[in-house]
Amino acid sequence: MIVSRGVALATLIFFLFVQAPCSADEPCKTPLTADKVVSCALSVSPEVQIAQREFDALRGRRTSASIWLPSNPNISFNGGDRELAERPGSVSAFNWTATLSQEVEVAGQRGLRLRVADAELQAQTRRVVVTELDVAARALSTFFEVQAAREELNLAERLGQIAQSLSELAEQRSNIGLLSPVDADVAQSESIRIGLIRYDTRRRFYSAQANLNGLLGRDFDAPVEIGGSLPPSLTAPPEVRDGASSFVRRALLLRGEIAAADAERLILEAQLQLIRRQRVPNPTFSIYRQRDELRDRIFGGGISIAIPLPAPLGQDSAGEIEETIARIAQAKSNVELVKRNVRIEATRAYEDWQTSSEALTLFQPELVSRANDDLDLIREAIGSRQLSLREALLAQRSLVDLLLADIEARLNYSRAWANLMRVGGYPVPGMNQ
Repeated sequence: MIVSRGVALATLIFFLFVQAPCSADEPCKTPLTADKVVSCALSVSPEVQIAQREFDALRGRRTSASIWLPSNPNISFNGGDRELAERPGSVSAFNWTATLSQEVEVAGQRGLRLRVADAELQAQTRRVVVTELDVAARALSTFFEVQAAREELNLAERLGQIAQSLSELAEQRSNIGLLSPVDADVAQSESIRIGLIRYDTRRRFYSAQANLNGLLGRDFDAPVEIGGSLPPSLTAPPEVRDGASSFVRRALLLRGEIAAADAERLILEAQLQLIRRQRVPNPTFSIYRQRDELRDRIFGGGISIAIPLPAPLGQDSAGEIEETIARIAQAKSNVELVKRNVRIEATRAYEDWQTSSEALTLFQPELVSRANDDLDLIREAIGSRQLSLREALLAQRSLVDLLLADIEARLNYSRAWANLMRVGGYPVPGMNQ
């Protein structure tokens, strides 16, 4: 049983560390893509490194648990000069005794210690995976925010030029009496509104860029060169497309927090067996060599066993057993609590993804493309008198709201997808590179 557990644990360790992210030198190079961002964030994440170092520490604990002897051999030497009291001044004799003793475990404590160590390693392996999923999902969401903020900033810069052009045209017409001063003021106020949008989008862009740089271990004010645009759609796992119930069931199977909580219970159960087994006293075997005043050579051996006394007189581990039993019951309740939280979180993540997917379908690519073209045609429509200035400003505001809403809808969908993958326990692209 111990051998099979060891093989399974070794396999799990192999997949965890052989498929771990590469060094930060390669994945952090620009231009950044979603895969590179995830790989880079995992390679420099303090949270992941702390979890992995804890795993290394537990491997050292397992090495200590695999030692065969509970203590090192003990050698002692006693000697003394003996002189007969009846004949003072007579020839004395030097008596000595050399003893070699060794404590031995006879109740299988070593196997149980290994079982506890293996359970701790398995639990920490799950925690490492959970930490990696959290870091990857956070990095991916931040990357999507940078992409969205960049698109908004590009759109705002373009809108600023268009709004300034309309404002200047309105002022020219107002000066020659072809436009009322009120309409000119309306055009100017719309230009100011577009300018405020530019400042707000610029602030969001630099904020998202600083957050991404922080996750990637770069300078917070370093420029970020990203490739591609905010994705219009992302492939969801099959369980997600089959409905909320299927996704929740799959999340209960894949979610690392549940496995980690259950591993904590297994650790306590193994510790309980170890504590009970440790109540069996370990015998100490000894051999000795002795020489007395008669110059006789004496060889012998012995065995000693500690006498267990009940509490409170002696150490019988009754308190530790009682505490561990209570901890096991607590761990079982904690597993159920984690499962309940996963059900709630998975349901919310699915509904968030579902609603954002439905919202995304409202923005047809052809309509968004025409809206981009219509922004450039507004000035021509005013010049040809197809639109009045007020109608043009109203049309411009509608088109701007549509384009900004399209970016926000894609951002909400992308973040919902990243959270969906994390909640379901699915690895995102870049985790195994």
